[in-house]
Amino acid sequence: MMDIRCFHLFCATTLLTWLCVQGQGNSNCDTVCDDETHAPAVCTSDGQLYTSKCQYMNAECMAAQNGDSLTMISIGTCVTMETSCDVMRSTQCTRFLGTADDFGKVCGTDGFTYATTCLFRESQCHNSSLQFAHEGDCTAVDNANKTAVNCTQYYATTSGLAVEGGGSVAVRPRPCPKNLHLVCGMDGRTYGNECMFCTAQLAFNHGIEPTNTYLSNEGPCNGGSSIFG
Repeated sequence: MMDIRCFHLFCATTLLTWLCVQGQGNSNCDTVCDDETHAPAVCTSDGQLYTSKCQYMNAECMAAQNGDSLTMISIGTCVTMETSCDVMRSTQCTRFLGTADDFGKVCGTDGFTYATTCLFRESQCHNSSLQFAHEGDCTAVDNANKTAVNCTQYYATTSGLAVEGGGSVAVRPRPCPKNLHLVCGMDGRTYGNECMFCTAQLAFNHGIEPTNTYLSNEGPCNGGSSIFG
């Protein structure tokens, strides 16, 4: 019988991509993988790097039979804090992991809790001012001197893309007003107004509604003349 499993990732294009693996499936978890010489490797929640998605599927099956679970963390390589941005450009980090799960959460100096090191390094490669704060969830103490922003008001939910078990929701930005009320983001960039800031955060998060969004301050960032948004 044909066994097909799909995994969802957001690629660099921010479009939802379904990655499907097929082969001759059976209950022994030993699917015969076709020639996958050029298939990307898969890194999993146990820190193992499998040579292909098909090999990962077999390992996931075995874990399930043993009462355990195995989750795809990234495609391309297993990411550490030392992984270069050149390598990150060819690595895809899994999203929709679920807020209840802990796959090595990282708190950044932007006050945002990243589900994995992969997601943190991905953001860090787009924001040179972002630094590692500590392992685990960010707390109120981490964000004591930051201004919280409710970005939900600037987003419209895309029907049908809520994800089970995690609360992550794909949304789209609403049109922003053109009036300027400058704000400084934790990324050191000055945005035209709060709405433009939230739109940028949504793009950085690949279309998934961000949580714990904070401003450094109202008004322009110190030393910054460029306005984004």
